Amino acid sequence: FTATPKAKTIELFGRCPDPDAPPSDGNIPQAFHVYTMRQAIEEGFILDVLKNYTTYDMALKLAQKLSEADSEVERKRASIRIGQWLRLHPTNITRKVEIIITHFRECVAPLLGGKAKAMVVTGSRKEAVRYKLAFDKHIQEKGYAGIQAMVAFSGDVEDLESGPDPFNERNMNPTLKGRDMRKAFDTDEYQVMLVANKFQTGFDQPKLCAMYVDKKLKGVDCIQTLSRLNRTYAGKQTFVLDFVNDPEDILGAFRPYYRTAELAEVSNPNLIY
Repeated sequence: FTATPKAKTIELFGRCPDPDAPPSDGNIPQAFHVYTMRQAIEEGFILDVLKNYTTYDMALKLAQKLSEADSEVERKRASIRIGQWLRLHPTNITRKVEIIITHFRECVAPLLGGKAKAMVVTGSRKEAVRYKLAFDKHIQEKGYAGIQAMVAFSGDVEDLESGPDPFNERNMNPTLKGRDMRKAFDTDEYQVMLVANKFQTGFDQPKLCAMYVDKKLKGVDCIQTLSRLNRTYAGKQTFVLDFVNDPEDILGAFRPYYRTAELAEVSNPNLIY
């Protein structure tokens, strides 16, 4: 069992300590062989995505601490920098977009010889729509070259506050022109992918270096989402900026899979009724 086997997988394919006895509290299916996340990281097959995991609150404190530590910095300039962080506190999508684009341009875009990419994980399809509109607007207003975002979500989204017509992948990604999103994102044309319940599992893009999380993540979904970053690439380092989750919750979600995944109990078929 590699990486993040779900409970159902262990129940179906695991082995009970006593194979002749029915499943019980002390006789539940277990993995017969485990290739843990820790071993995979140590052997260089995947990257440790928690190595540079940072919450927004922690990033703000670090920015303040760094400014305070350098007594030679001009007070007015330092105050302006700290003030920018305070004014950009993530109270709405527009501010978060400014933070994301600024960080991407300064810290991520230069990686991998300028080919590094990022993913923004949003909490809903409507949020994904508004993120895309805010991204396009901010990039256009600032005149940033070399940054283009695509948005991925299923179906049509009604958002009258943003526009009279339904939004979908087709009309929000006009430059795609019918191309497969995975293949298009692999080109130099796109640098950022905004997602809402898409491409958070099974998406393999080695050049993905950064993730900006604006969605509550739990359990296996948390591991699967952040693990989009764990593909190896020469010279790659990862970065996660999380706007909403608690670091302890993220660590708790990873802990069972870092060494091994276990099954708490066998599912009861009577629960269906």
